[in-house]
Amino acid sequence: MQTLMADDDSSPWPLDELMASRSGRMRLPDSGPIRFLRLSKLACLQHLYANHILAVSHRWQGPAEPDPGAEQLREIIGYLQKHSEIRYVWYDFWCMPQDERSEEQLQEEGTVDSRTESQKAEFKRMLKMINYLYLGCRVLILLDLGYMSRFWTLFESWLAMRKATDHGLVEAHTDAERERQFCIRVLYDNPAASELIEALLKQWRFCTWEDAKERLASVDIAVTNASDKEYHLKNLGGFHRSVGAKLSQLRDDLGEASFLPNLSGLARVTRRISTLLGQHRTGDDPGGMDRTSSSHESDVGRRSSKVAMA
Repeated sequence: MQTLMADDDSSPWPLDELMASRSGRMRLPDSGPIRFLRLSKLACLQHLYANHILAVSHRWQGPAEPDPGAEQLREIIGYLQKHSEIRYVWYDFWCMPQDERSEEQLQEEGTVDSRTESQKAEFKRMLKMINYLYLGCRVLILLDLGYMSRFWTLFESWLAMRKATDHGLVEAHTDAERERQFCIRVLYDNPAASELIEALLKQWRFCTWEDAKERLASVDIAVTNASDKEYHLKNLGGFHRSVGAKLSQLRDDLGEASFLPNLSGLARVTRRISTLLGQHRTGDDPGGMDRTSSSHESDVGRRSSKVAMA
């Protein structure tokens, strides 16, 4: 996973660089602070990354530009300024290989996707793993009217509102769970902001996987590539069941005391997980799952390192 990350502890977010633009295009600086991370699926299922990784759920405002007016960017910056515990941000436009053609070029016949074949393959692979990302990280939902009719945004919201248990995916019951797992911000100074938030929560917070599948399958829930919608809906029941099976097995292997969703337990639990999966690493690999919380903090200060993605 490629993410934007904090530069150092004293000045955690290079906000002046984030606001940089070229011809109005939302972008990272050319030498932006990018990290490649390896996320454990089982750690995602325990929501261990919600303490320090933020995934942004948002609607693209156009086929080539997600945020031409920088409204989304301002909300992201505002959230980061209030939440210094966040060390990494995942935003699809920054973190997934993008087609660099302009909106005009996309409308022209005969133009070719600017991505390489390997970039296209990486893009598809990341899409297939997106359920773990929005389930395991904290999610910033950037809500507007259009958000309520798009497959990806609603699927991401539903995942963010789930709690992974050994019975599968259930709703995040308490306000504390909600605050730790997701936050909703309404864009464009919408006077009906509270009504929009209430509508989103009412429709998706207590929605079972069966109901979510049925609602998301509706023809009025739009998606750019129908195959993306088909893939995730086809596999949603299997994902729900696999979550329960994996966490039930983890509870049996580690015991109740180790089954705790907090950052301090991340290194200990992931060491056990990596051993169980036969993926234990040693040496200087910064992406190894054997990292402790203290080594994580010391590594954050380094501007560039490459960590493999699971």
